[in-house]
Amino acid sequence: MRKHFSSEFKAKVALEAFKGEKTIAQLSSEYGVHPTQIGQWKELVQVGLPGLFTGKRTHDKQEQGETDRGIISSDRSTQGRE
Repeated sequence: MRKHFSSEFKAKVALEAFKGEKTIAQLSSEYGVHPTQIGQWKELVQVGLPGLFTGKRTHDKQEQGETDRGIISSDRSTQGRE
């Protein structure tokens, strides 16, 4: 049976692995997660972290906001027609 971990838990374990204060084996024992899985989460942190500091991420959020506003305005325009 597969274990399902929350995003918060994955982030916590991955960040600890990224810090390097404990070995992957120690973290595996402490959190009950396979060492390979911790290594994959750590790699996601390493690959994704630089993206937090690029302008593209902000641009994507602006586009999402425009999409959300479009949905809200179309919802409002259909109200009263039902």
